[in-house]
Amino acid sequence: MTQLAEEDEEAYALQFSEAKKAGITGDKIEEMWTKIQESIRAESAQALLKPKKDEKQLGYFGVRTAPKTDKKFFKNKKFSKEQRIARVATRLAVRDYRIAARAAAKA
Repeated sequence: MTQLAEEDEEAYALQFSEAKKAGITGDKIEEMWTKIQESIRAESAQALLKPKKDEKQLGYFGVRTAPKTDKKFFKNKKFSKEQRIARVATRLAVRDYRIAARAAAKA
């Protein structure tokens, strides 16, 4: 930035007009970068100190692949053979009743 200012003032004015308005010079840029790098290092150090998620359940992209263990999943109880037969019989009875009701309505 300072080299361009010394060599060609017109090109410097075109390329760094916003920086010139803000009062930024070549020396200040170096100071700004050192402050930015220090803040990035501080943030990364804080991220290392945070507790990590359960790595067993996280996949390659950090997406949960296994179900959470804190939730409870309940399976429905299996019906006995007699209960299944009774259920089918009631459904067939309801179906026959509806067919008969439609036939009576048409007649």
